[in-house]
Amino acid sequence: MPTYTIQDFTDQYGMITDVPNVPSGNGILFTAHYVWGLAASGQLTDDKKKILIQVFRNNFVESGLMRRNPAKISDYEAHDDYLGLMGADSFLGVGFAQEILRYGKETACDGVDESDASKLNTNKIAYAILKVLKLGKVHWVWNNVNPGKFHVNPWLGRRLDVTGTMKMAANQPICPILWLYWSLFMLSLLLFGSDNDGYILRTHMALACEKYGFLTKLVCKAVRWKMKKKFGGMGQLLSAYFNNPDHPLVALLKDVY
Repeated sequence: MPTYTIQDFTDQYGMITDVPNVPSGNGILFTAHYVWGLAASGQLTDDKKKILIQVFRNNFVESGLMRRNPAKISDYEAHDDYLGLMGADSFLGVGFAQEILRYGKETACDGVDESDASKLNTNKIAYAILKVLKLGKVHWVWNNVNPGKFHVNPWLGRRLDVTGTMKMAANQPICPILWLYWSLFMLSLLLFGSDNDGYILRTHMALACEKYGFLTKLVCKAVRWKMKKKFGGMGQLLSAYFNNPDHPLVALLKDVY
C-alpha cells in the first residue's frame, strides 16, 4: 500500500494534482480542497496562507481573470476553478470574489474570439444575439485566452448559479429572483442528487456563500449535510472522485463537511 505525502501531489506551480508529479487542469480547485483541509485541521497558519495566496495569484492573467495554471495559456478556464477559489477564500480572506465579480461586470467584449475555429460560428451567433439583448455591450465573459473577446465557453454569465455565487461571496446585493434560482439549484441536490462534481462544486459554493444572511446559511448547511449523509465527508467524496483512497486530501478532509 503506497504512502504519499502532499508534496507527491504538488506540481511545479505549488498546486495540488490528482495524480503524482503531473500538473492538473483543475489545480486551482484541488488546491482549494487543500486550503479547506488545512483550515479544518487547524493547520492553516499565516505563513501557509501567504504561500497559498501567492500560488493562486500566479494563475491570474489580470485582476479577476484566471487561467488553469501558468503554462496553460491556450486553455479556457471554467467555472469549477472559480467556485473552488471562492470557497477557499472563505478561509483566506483575500477578496478574490470581489475581484472576479468586478472583472465580469466591468469588462465588455469587443468582438468575437476567432482563435477557436470549432466554435467560431457559435461564438458569432451568440455574440450577435447578446449584443441586441444587452443593447450593444456583452459582459460576464472571463476569456483568459483572448481577454476582451467573446467565447461561449468562458461566458459564465449563462450560469446564474455561478454569478449568484460570485455576488454573495463578494457580499454584494442580489435580486430575489436570482437568489431563489441559486437556492433551488443548490437544494436540488437534496431531491435529485448529482454526480461527484455536483457535490464538490456545490460544497465550495456553500463555503463561499454561507455568511450571506440567515436563509442563505440554511441552504448552505443543507447542501453540506447532504454531502455528509451520502459520503461521510469531503475526504471520502474525493476518494471516489480521484479513484485513489491514498491521495493525501482524502485523509486531510476525512469526515469534514
